[in-house]
Amino acid sequence: MTSRIERRAAEAENRKAREAAKKERNEEIRQLVAFVHRRDKRVEAERVRLVAAAQHAHARNKEQAKKVRQKNAADLELAWDSELANGGLATQWADEMEKELARIEAELEGKKRLRVAPDNFTNAGASSTDSLDLKAADACSNSGDSRDASDDDSESGLYCVACNKHFASAAAMRNHEASKKHKKQADLLRLVLLEEERELATLAESDLQRDELFSDDEEKIKESQPQSETKLTKRAKKAERRRQRATEKLKEVDESQSVVTNQYQGNACDDAAVSATGVENVHPKKAKNPMPNTNAQTQDRNFVCLVCKNDFPSKNKLFGHIKETGHAVLKTNTSKTRKGKRN
Repeated sequence: MTSRIERRAAEAENRKAREAAKKERNEEIRQLVAFVHRRDKRVEAERVRLVAAAQHAHARNKEQAKKVRQKNAADLELAWDSELANGGLATQWADEMEKELARIEAELEGKKRLRVAPDNFTNAGASSTDSLDLKAADACSNSGDSRDASDDDSESGLYCVACNKHFASAAAMRNHEASKKHKKQADLLRLVLLEEERELATLAESDLQRDELFSDDEEKIKESQPQSETKLTKRAKKAERRRQRATEKLKEVDESQSVVTNQYQGNACDDAAVSATGVENVHPKKAKNPMPNTNAQTQDRNFVCLVCKNDFPSKNKLFGHIKETGHAVLKTNTSKTRKGKRN
């Protein structure tokens, strides 16, 4: 190999060829093994042996479970017998059950005696009234017995409040209390009672909070008033600044208008002085009251824009034209210069 690149390319080709040959060899081996499994009798015998071993193990496990159950039943029976012999809980249950059975039998016998009709009366009316009385007494006794039974159960503590059940004996009550269902119902009842207590507490707190809110409303309003005043003062300051800026702009416009009016008034006075025939030169003191002249009056009435040289009949129209076009021009005070020249 002349270079490393050629050597690496040759190694890659050899690797691909080896992997392809390995795959082909493995596939041939798998096919051979499958052929042997199909043809070899030892493989079938091993399969049968494995099935028989599994069945035997299943039967053995089943037998062991049966023996364990029998042993547990025997142990329970021995424990029960020992409890009966020693006078434990089992004997108490048995005694209570016997007492309960005796009570039930006595009640049934009493009801039967009341239901038996008397044979000594010969009168049909008497017999009918007696039968009615016996039926009424039977009904009263039944209702009274049911009430007495419920009262006795509630007084003797044979009533479960959580499950709403009556019990005939204390043993049945104890068995019920030890059950999961009773414990679950008792937990639910406890949660309901706690929830009711929380609701009552929240109602009381809400009433107190409502009273506190009513009492604190005035304080909150008083506290909120200075804030609104500060906001109003800030707004008033802003409005005052805007108003000042607007007044300054108006003052500037008025000053420009006054400058223009002074300019045109000065020009009108100059024209009137020039048109007077020698009055100013001969009698300077009398020039303050010149003679009326029609040409000066017409010049005063006509207002001219110094920028565009347009005539306007009134001062307002001239000012409007100056505002729109911006033709305002500063006036040079010619009267002072003329006075200086005279001096």
